[in-house]
Amino acid sequence: MECRYCKSENVIKRGTIKLKNSKEKQIYFCKDCKKRFVAEKEYERVFPIEHKVYVKSERKTYPQDWPNYNEAQKQEKLIFTDLLKELCSFIKDETPPYTGRPAVPIRQMIFACVIKCYERVSSRREYSELKMEQERDKISIVPHFNTVIKYFNDPKLIPILTDLITFSALPLRGVEDTFAVDSSGLSSALYSRWFDYRFNNDRKVRNWLKIHAICGTKTNIITAIKVTAGKAADSPQFPQLVKNTAKFFKVSEVSADKGYSSRYNYEAVAAVGGECYIPFKKNSTGTSRGSVLWHKMYHYFMLNHEEFEAYYHKRSNVESTFSMIKRNLGGRLMMKKEVSQVVESLAKVLCHNILCLIHESFESGIIFDLASCAHLLGSVNTNSTLIKG
Repeated sequence: MECRYCKSENVIKRGTIKLKNSKEKQIYFCKDCKKRFVAEKEYERVFPIEHKVYVKSERKTYPQDWPNYNEAQKQEKLIFTDLLKELCSFIKDETPPYTGRPAVPIRQMIFACVIKCYERVSSRREYSELKMEQERDKISIVPHFNTVIKYFNDPKLIPILTDLITFSALPLRGVEDTFAVDSSGLSSALYSRWFDYRFNNDRKVRNWLKIHAICGTKTNIITAIKVTAGKAADSPQFPQLVKNTAKFFKVSEVSADKGYSSRYNYEAVAAVGGECYIPFKKNSTGTSRGSVLWHKMYHYFMLNHEEFEAYYHKRSNVESTFSMIKRNLGGRLMMKKEVSQVVESLAKVLCHNILCLIHESFESGIIFDLASCAHLLGSVNTNSTLIKG
């Protein structure tokens, strides 16, 4: 646009005006001659909308080695008991001597408890399974079904099963370096009435437990776990899970959902030499408040969102891990007491890790050296309940 008076192109717009029975006019102002003039408003040309052709994008699929997968499924139950017996053989048998009926070795009792969770049967129906394992020389004594339930209520089994979960993940320490953190609830078979909750003095409802786990994104092996009450918060468990995993694994990446978004969690991953990919909440700001990493990752999240999402997408593997546990081993706890439910939850996770080892042995051809893994666990954790290999 040029000025109507001096033909200068140094013209700016100064609003519009609409007179009676006329079209809307655009007001221009010339910076050279300092005059205003009116011209018809220029509208952008509107092109007709073209019909969009939607092309169905190809769905990304992951190849499956079906021959080895089928073989692993067929041999799973036979290898499961062999591998479980070998894992239990590293447990310290510290049964104190006392008079009376001799106690069943703790190794065989843990074997029986894990088998019960794997078979998903009652303790009475499990008796026949243990009888067959005795014929296969996996155990020397078939305990009474009430004895199995009694050991589920023993809190001494909690640290032992926790160490066994870490121990069962060590054969894959050379494969996993990216991890994901999340939590999931395991519901109880019991139901609490509202009046019991409303008027009870302790006001505790034991409807479900929550398992906080960190798993590898390649093999879905769980490297560290903590069982809490169902209403426990997720974010405070994050640093300890990462720290326990970093004792034995190289941690290069850790991803989690928005529930874990905090400066403390970002710094916990950086302390073990890894990178953290946790999305920021809507009300989050880039203010560092003592954490330069938080400020850096916030701007990376805002300016390179697609690249951030590519790393964060690996978090979906922890959802797959919980789905595997609940589909293969059940998502409901059958025990009644709180301690027995914690033991049952840990036994389910141990079963899941053993199944991951079996499938990786067929699909990846990994040869396990449990003796060296036990030695590594014992050298790092001096309070371990396992003997050194």
